Amino acid sequence: ACRLEKDEEDEEDEALCRYCFDGSDEGDLLKDICACSGGQRWVHLHCLRRWQRMVMVSQPTHPAFYEDDVRYHKCNVCAAEFNIPPPTRHELMQSFTGAEIAALISEGCVIGSHRVFSDELERQMETMHPIQRLMTGYPHWIKGVYLIVDVREDNGRISLPVRTDASLDRVRQRFQAEAERSGYDGISLEVGGKKHTILAGVGSFEEVKDGDVEGIKATLAALKAPAMLVLAAETEPDCGEDSVTAVNMCRPVQLPPAAAQHLDALNERSNGADPDPLAGIRDMTEWMEKFEDTEQFGPLDEAKNALKLDMHLAQYRATWEVMKKYPGVRRVKVEHFIGGPCESDDLMWCVVPGGMKRGWTVVSRTLAEDGSDESVKRAASNVSTLVSAMTLAHTRAARRDDAQGDVCGGQTVRLRNLQARADLNGEVGLALRYDSESGRWMIRLRNGEGKSVKPDNLEAMDGEGGRVFAFWGDARWSRAQLLGEIARGHWGLCRAGVGDITTSTAERWESLETSGRMAFAPVTEMTEDFMKNAHREMQVFRPSAAAAEGEDEGVQRDHSED
Repeated sequence: ACRLEKDEEDEEDEALCRYCFDGSDEGDLLKDICACSGGQRWVHLHCLRRWQRMVMVSQPTHPAFYEDDVRYHKCNVCAAEFNIPPPTRHELMQSFTGAEIAALISEGCVIGSHRVFSDELERQMETMHPIQRLMTGYPHWIKGVYLIVDVREDNGRISLPVRTDASLDRVRQRFQAEAERSGYDGISLEVGGKKHTILAGVGSFEEVKDGDVEGIKATLAALKAPAMLVLAAETEPDCGEDSVTAVNMCRPVQLPPAAAQHLDALNERSNGADPDPLAGIRDMTEWMEKFEDTEQFGPLDEAKNALKLDMHLAQYRATWEVMKKYPGVRRVKVEHFIGGPCESDDLMWCVVPGGMKRGWTVVSRTLAEDGSDESVKRAASNVSTLVSAMTLAHTRAARRDDAQGDVCGGQTVRLRNLQARADLNGEVGLALRYDSESGRWMIRLRNGEGKSVKPDNLEAMDGEGGRVFAFWGDARWSRAQLLGEIARGHWGLCRAGVGDITTSTAERWESLETSGRMAFAPVTEMTEDFMKNAHREMQVFRPSAAAAEGEDEGVQRDHSED
């Protein structure tokens, strides 16, 4: 027994980590985390985590494409499961970016594309075939500034709408194929490396009782489209699967002059005395027959032109609808954007400048129940969403006191003629609300500060009459997916400010990118090679650039008055 104890003591004295070949001087050694014996039984926890990070680096960041790599949780020598639970994908991604950057993934923050990332995508697009260039999603990411409008906690459920019988047959085939796996009984699928099972009591399985496996199978076999399946994850969800939604504020859509002409004609009508000129119109053909100059929109068989028509039709109908109650809504300016690659044919979000919280309000899509035709419902939802946003913009901008001056709520303003705070003269901000008692406007400056300012000290700029930023489509990530893209060096994050709203669309990305506000992930093994090369070049260039900045025709500058 004494000899056995001595052998074990000698073994521990000679123990070396299987990954780094260092001993306990480099950290506590763990023993027997798998079935390996001898020298393979020892490992530093941080070395194991580094190995798992390297496995993660080899995977795509999009959850639809990454797989459950066995090396992540199984020993690649003995093939036994590690008895230490691996970190979640979200925890590993956060280890690349840092907790501070991870905490910035929240509503009211902006995501900006790195200049090097944008340049690389533009370079790749130049080498593409013209058809491939039309189909690529790169324009969504090049010089993009995405405002996070929604972060939704993952509840472990996936809603799966099935619109056609052919699609439903493919879903059944998938369940049948998965039934051959151990623990999968014909009502479960693997999604994102996790087992998901059809949930009884909801969707098309509303009449099935919880736990009735045979009832779920029978209902699935008899289902007709359209159908709704709700799948629940077997394991508890972690925050890495939270849904993050954002809209791109840098891809405006310019509508042709005909759109403005039609709106002008509508604005000349009385507030609801005449019949709705679009009443009963259900498709673009009827709409085109109603108006002239539709050729300005271009050939309608091209998706971009059809989308422009959808944008104008939604704005036209929404304006008419709101005018019945608020004739002044015709002064509200609507600016349309391609918000992202998801649901890009639908108006998903609107942003209305003004309001006391952040300086803007996000209006989400309103789902309308207008008949059974899917295209009619979508068009009605676009109008309903815009009605809500335009009503808010109008009421926010409405004049309530003659003493408020030329400024209205939600308008961009410039401070002027201040005596006590002359340093603020020239600063641009957003008018939030007029306080009649004090006779002052509440102003949110670009740096986030709030100021109370007299109307005489404000110069009215953009946004007279109210304005709406309308986003068609959006971008969506899981939290872990977005952290992965940030870790690769593609994106930076920061808190959004009214400056991101008031800056012109053409200057928005450049203003954010050069502001120094965005936080980027440090260079790690996750960083893409072209980003690492750019970082190294920047490190070499920075000293010489700093020296050049400090010289003027050979004379050193004096910074004492800067």
